[in-house]
Amino acid sequence: MIKYILKRILLIIPTVIGITFITYFLVRLSADDYSRTTSETFSDKSNPAVMKEIYESEKKIFGLDKPVHEGYLKWVVNITHLDFGNSRKDGRK
Repeated sequence: MIKYILKRILLIIPTVIGITFITYFLVRLSADDYSRTTSETFSDKSNPAVMKEIYESEKKIFGLDKPVHEGYLKWVVNITHLDFGNSRKDGRK
């Protein structure tokens, strides 16, 4: 019985890592689209330089300018500290 419980507890670790990995990449994919949509909404479409500047600043705000592995590690550390970031809707923490 003890072996069974230990086995189940040890299987939790890769399961949690897999869930966080999938969740991060889904959020990252949607965040890129969100940044692009935001830059297109709030910029002057006749001036592509302004649109690109807004897009780049949005990527920096959401941490999308960093490599994937750095972003994932930072995200996991923030989640373990119960810091879920700022709301995209209204900017609340």
